Amino acid sequence: MKGKLVIQYQDNCKRVDYQFEESLSYDLSSDYLVWVTLPRGRTINLKEIKLGLNKYLLRKLNGKTYQRDFPDRVELLKEAYSNDIDILDNCDSVEIIDLADESIDSIMAHPSSKIIIKDKEHPLTIEEVERLERKYAGKDNIYVYVDENESPVSLEDYRTTVEEITAIANRIKAYGLSPLEAAIYAYDYARDRLYVEEQSNDYTDSRDLTKVLLGDEIVCVGYSRILNAILKKCGITSSLYRVNSEDGSHALTIARITDEKYDIDSVYYIDATKGRKHDDTNNHFYSYKSFAMTRGEALAFGYYEDETFGKIDIDEYKRVAQAILNGELVRTYLPDARQSISNIIKFLDGKSVYEIPFAGNSVSIKEVPDAVEKLELMYQLLSTQIEPTKLVSAIERVRQVEYYENPYKFPYSKDTIRAIGTMSKSDFSFYPYADKQLEKMYQEHEEDYDKTRLRIDLVKVLKKVKEQKEK
Repeated sequence: MKGKLVIQYQDNCKRVDYQFEESLSYDLSSDYLVWVTLPRGRTINLKEIKLGLNKYLLRKLNGKTYQRDFPDRVELLKEAYSNDIDILDNCDSVEIIDLADESIDSIMAHPSSKIIIKDKEHPLTIEEVERLERKYAGKDNIYVYVDENESPVSLEDYRTTVEEITAIANRIKAYGLSPLEAAIYAYDYARDRLYVEEQSNDYTDSRDLTKVLLGDEIVCVGYSRILNAILKKCGITSSLYRVNSEDGSHALTIARITDEKYDIDSVYYIDATKGRKHDDTNNHFYSYKSFAMTRGEALAFGYYEDETFGKIDIDEYKRVAQAILNGELVRTYLPDARQSISNIIKFLDGKSVYEIPFAGNSVSIKEVPDAVEKLELMYQLLSTQIEPTKLVSAIERVRQVEYYENPYKFPYSKDTIRAIGTMSKSDFSFYPYADKQLEKMYQEHEEDYDKTRLRIDLVKVLKKVKEQKEK
């Protein structure tokens, strides 16, 4: 028998309050839950809490109404007392909710192997990692909630996650890649994994950023989290995004890419799962069909329904938003119109539209005076396809970098670029003469491709010679 202890601080709490109940049905790690509510600013005192909890449990156990209404809880308590089990000490994890400046020194005496601090979702920055390491110095069993993770992570794993994502972003910046090129590089990094479902009962093993970076299991949410984390670290507005099909829910990444070099400013859907590695070859790096799709392409590509932005009847959305701003009664044939409009506004403001576990922060439309203008903007951003020659040019630039890093995995030649262009061609192209334009580009740059490859090879040889001399 194992339990979980939850300690929550509340501003309006006047005295210590206790609650004992069966563990939540989806929590297979414990049999019971002890919930202690404390007034804001009160330091945790385990001895006082234990005394108060025992009084509370004995009072409940002896109550006839409690015995009648909660027989399962009574059985748990009887089993614990008959086996001389301390309900509080037997909790295998402790979660502290809404902790501010209160001291947790007392809780460190608890025999639990894990102390979870649920105060906020911490960003993927080394500054935040170091702040928490200073705050909890000497406490090696502290776990916190981190961006792109549903389960709490240890401070050690938090640091490893931040360092890996930051290293990739810094590499992109060092190469001087433009936003579109940076997104291509990040896409290639995120999709270079075989799809492996979780082997345990913990679904986050294949979905949380930290777990997929440090482990081998990964599904669609995991691919999307890796890509999203890198994009945001590169300064690109992005978010995980949920769609639905007959097979169930699916996650991909949505990003607003503004790039002066290629004269684009649009919102694109990127499905790293669709473009992922499928076998021991590197053939997946020839196709970019699921990269930077328009909304229409993304939904048609997987026969999806848009669960996040909804149907996007733009006239209806604008009418609903204006009615809300005017304080009028809103009637609409779209039951999820408010949430869809809220998600659109949140994304344009740089916020996630896929929020777990810190959910519930919908935007109040009546507090967004330019809500109608934002809806019009999003409608424009969602429908612009990248011109095929621009996309292939951006991929070619990134392939130079990737070829320099690993020529075996990322071949580079005029034939390679031509193959990429052919295999990445959209099934729903808005450009009727795309093939002719691409062929013209290939012919104009054939010699440039060959010269570029030779120049990269020469740079690598000279670098190796220099390194050998330095040794």
